[in-house]
Amino acid sequence: MNNLTPSLMKYLKCIYLLLQQNGKIMAKDIANQLQIGRSSVSEALKALNDKGYIEYKPYGQIKITLLGAQTADLQMKRHQIICNFLKYVLAIKKEDTDEIADKFEYTIPEVAIDRFVRFLNFMQICSCENPKWIQNMQEYANTQKVSKKCGSCSGGCNRGSGGCVGCNGVSNDVCNGGCCGC
Repeated sequence: MNNLTPSLMKYLKCIYLLLQQNGKIMAKDIANQLQIGRSSVSEALKALNDKGYIEYKPYGQIKITLLGAQTADLQMKRHQIICNFLKYVLAIKKEDTDEIADKFEYTIPEVAIDRFVRFLNFMQICSCENPKWIQNMQEYANTQKVSKKCGSCSGGCNRGSGGCVGCNGVSNDVCNGGCCGC
């Protein structure tokens, strides 16, 4: 995706957001926002400048390049994708998703992010507005108890080369009845 360390990416995202909010920023603004020393900020700014993500001269205003803006925007979208997956699929409280996403957004390979995106897109376009298996997963995540409906369904499911046999006594490739489907 890019040649930035997680630390430099955090600086770039901070620059991107501060520029959107304020229009003009200097190193002290980043230091204040990230609550770190100005010397650390100066080193990061020099590295981002050398890599072509920003335009920076000591004691001057910071400008983001097209490459920098595109990279920061993409990373912020990755972050939001992970937050959405954590919230809507894994039933993690919204107030916790940012912190969790921050911890692994830089380590998840691009292929996994792509699958998160595809899964979430599928969930949005699926004919089921709120699939029962998602409801049951969220219930399980919150209570650590399997729904009675899932217990009766999973006891009869036999996933093999012939698909699922057992959900409501129907044999098909995808369980879409009983507790599993819509």
